[in-house]
Amino acid sequence: MKASVFRGPGKFTVEDLPEPVPTAGQVLLRVDYCGICGTDVHFNEGPPFAIPEQGVILGHEFSGEIVDVGPGVGRERVGEKVAVLHLLPCGRCHYCVSGFENLCLKPDEVVGLGALPGGFAEYVAINQAMAIPLGDEFTTRVGAVIEALAVAHHGVEVSGIQPGQSALVIGCGPIGILTTQVLHAIGVENVVASEITAYRRQMASKLGIATVVNPSEVDLAETLRESAGPLGVEYVFECTGLPGPFTEGLSLLRAAGTMMAIGVGSQPMQITTHQLVTRQHTIKGSLAYSDDYTASKELIRKGLDVEHLISAERGLDDVLPAIEELASGAEQCKVLISPLIK
Repeated sequence: MKASVFRGPGKFTVEDLPEPVPTAGQVLLRVDYCGICGTDVHFNEGPPFAIPEQGVILGHEFSGEIVDVGPGVGRERVGEKVAVLHLLPCGRCHYCVSGFENLCLKPDEVVGLGALPGGFAEYVAINQAMAIPLGDEFTTRVGAVIEALAVAHHGVEVSGIQPGQSALVIGCGPIGILTTQVLHAIGVENVVASEITAYRRQMASKLGIATVVNPSEVDLAETLRESAGPLGVEYVFECTGLPGPFTEGLSLLRAAGTMMAIGVGSQPMQITTHQLVTRQHTIKGSLAYSDDYTASKELIRKGLDVEHLISAERGLDDVLPAIEELASGAEQCKVLISPLIK
């Protein structure tokens, strides 16, 4: 089979590798689509981000069709279209038994992030528990975006926001747009999305987000006072991972408000305890997802549009160029790699 192999920052090579053989409890998946995540971009950039060892197959947002099964797996699964959970928690550690499976101390399996091969390949063998059936109502193209939607859904769940409250979403990349869509879907209508890039503002508007502003052209504080009232906004979802937008978002948050860190970054930021104490702010992080796939599928079933988030499809030969385009700020949103494209 062909796979795009990570050979270090700035280097992916398409190589011919043996097709994996599913072992006990595994299924063999023909990969249809694999989304490029911000994590893949960070891996390609190298330090200060931790990077996987050379020679691994990345890609953890993928979907496809089961074409074979290993011992102990029913043959009826052959032909199933599935989306993939990238992490299989142990179910036994402190965090798993406490309901935080995404923080599992010793996951049984992690695919596409360096430990086990991921979706930048024609085929991958995974534990059958990681293969989530899509049924007849979802295409594998949509299935490849469910992982990103689950991340957004988890962030909203962790925040504790309720219908009728107000929110600011900073950054309209895929996770920012999906976060805003999830907020609308659960009944949070008072949402302002902030994005400096014209292309992404247009993408957000096309996906039904009513209030999308350019923070370099408007007074964001005044916009929030008009939408959320004189006290300011109750929740801020920071989806860029950059220190500037994070500290600005914190300054716009009303007293006793909640700041959600959704985007991942490595640059240090300056926050004073004086600000946190005197305004009694809460800062929360949100990592990946737990049991959010079912809820994410239900949101799509009810009309949440993820398919139009996809801005391009590329073949395995284009993994590196596509990652570099996203890193450069090119006019792209969610880019899918499809080994089916020759």
